[in-house]
Amino acid sequence: MKKIFLIAVMLITGITVSQAQNPSTWGVRGGFNFPMNGFSFEQAGNNINSIFLEDKLANGWHAGLYGRAYLSSQFYVGANLLYLNRSNNLTGKTANNEDINQNFNSSGSMLDLVGGIKVLNLVRVQGGLNGMVYFDNSWQDTFNTFGAGYTFGVGVDIWKFALDVSYYGSFKEHQGSWNGIPLSYNRSDLLVSLGIAL
Repeated sequence: MKKIFLIAVMLITGITVSQAQNPSTWGVRGGFNFPMNGFSFEQAGNNINSIFLEDKLANGWHAGLYGRAYLSSQFYVGANLLYLNRSNNLTGKTANNEDINQNFNSSGSMLDLVGGIKVLNLVRVQGGLNGMVYFDNSWQDTFNTFGAGYTFGVGVDIWKFALDVSYYGSFKEHQGSWNGIPLSYNRSDLLVSLGIAL
């Protein structure tokens, strides 16, 4: 883990691993998260439908650093260190007709390592692995603190600006329990980012 972190730091700080004609790029990026999945209640049985009426997905945001080290004019390895924030809101009624309104924040830090190729000197296609550490107590009390997953996406570089659309998924569902009700959650986000090279 320490070796992976060291490699990521080297990439993000722009330390070159190639010749001078293939420089590294690093900068800041930020944008919006669009959750693709909500909570799942299959494990709890059919009675869940009478308890929870709706699982509202709230769009979130992210911000952080990115780095790319070019191995040639087309191929590169990269890393992103991001802070992500989003929430899910569970609403419904109890058996006693009392309102339920539970908010699950899922802010945390995500590190991904990717490999990519540049096409036509403008479009980037990349994919790799990511790890997410969650910070919020409400989330940690119900689900796991750490999650690992995969990512793939495309990007466009114009001058110092980089526009990226990336999909982030998890290898397995988070399992948890809230008020005795089993919940499962499969992390799945579409991130749209604007980056600026420094």
